[in-house]
Amino acid sequence: MLFKTPARLLLTSLLAAVLFWPTVSIAQVADTHAPEDARMEINGRLVPPIVATVNGREIPGTMLASQVQMYKMFHQQQGHRVTPEQEAQYSKEALDNLIGQELLFQKAKQWGITVDDKAVRSEIEKIRGQFPSEELFDRALRLQGLNEGLLRASIERQLVEEQVTRTKLAPKANVTDEAVKTYYQENRDQFLQPPRWEFSHIFTAALRQEEPEDPKLKKRFHKLQDMVEADARKKIEKALKEIQSGKSFEDIAKEYSEHEETRQNGGKWGTMARDEMPEEIYEAISKMKPGQTSGIVRSQYGFHILRLDATHPEEAVPLDQVKTDLLNHLLKEEVKKEKDKLVQELRDKADVEVFF
Repeated sequence: MLFKTPARLLLTSLLAAVLFWPTVSIAQVADTHAPEDARMEINGRLVPPIVATVNGREIPGTMLASQVQMYKMFHQQQGHRVTPEQEAQYSKEALDNLIGQELLFQKAKQWGITVDDKAVRSEIEKIRGQFPSEELFDRALRLQGLNEGLLRASIERQLVEEQVTRTKLAPKANVTDEAVKTYYQENRDQFLQPPRWEFSHIFTAALRQEEPEDPKLKKRFHKLQDMVEADARKKIEKALKEIQSGKSFEDIAKEYSEHEETRQNGGKWGTMARDEMPEEIYEAISKMKPGQTSGIVRSQYGFHILRLDATHPEEAVPLDQVKTDLLNHLLKEEVKKEKDKLVQELRDKADVEVFF
């Protein structure tokens, strides 16, 4: 249980969330080409209108450009700079994925696998609903080098690929209990649970906020901040004195604590690893012994009185607790192998021309 601050949603992060499909699909109809100004350079090379053909069907350059643009935006949101070498490598992988998806789409047609237009429209409406207006939806598509026609074709191919996976590939995947056990034993370091601390707290709020830039507001800001700080400290000091006098930690937490999520439970904050708690809390709690109560601890949120209830050393999560997740992971790996095998077989027989 952590203190949380409201997330600041940017248009670019929303785009990544609603448009970044596991594998971006391609459009085949001529009127779905995105605007000329959506084209871009990848590592100094101009992306042509058509980047490849698969058995005569064209892959628009805008789809490859869109893939690379989303890749760069995603990493920028994580605070990472994409190097020219990474951009070039990703564009090659993205083009291979586009070709592979087109091959699967064509094969699906031979198998009679299609999707209802109603299902495609429904997916578009779900994406459209993420935006407060039609104008922002259109702007978002243009930012990615897309238009609604390309998006529709992309979704259609994604849904077809899901059907191919479910009906043709998944039935071939098989993972035994022995395989799950072997994976667990060979990768035990992945299932180690770090040391954890189980503790309770009493809290009074005095959130540290950023100082305003306007000099006229600074004096008033500091005055208000000092008042809040003094009031919170006075309250926590009174709570500490009552605990030191022998009163129950749980009763004092219910009376004084301003953290509603834990107050009703007598201050129980739960069990957390180091990276799940504020650093100031970890610094105090890691030096305590079970049953011990701290003095006043200041965090960025306010003042705490802590009680360490129990410690839990590093230990491996039992196989029974992760078996289902492991099975699903290994099944996905097997399905991916089946998909890669099918795509390679199709590509060996296909007429594929690459122009980028």
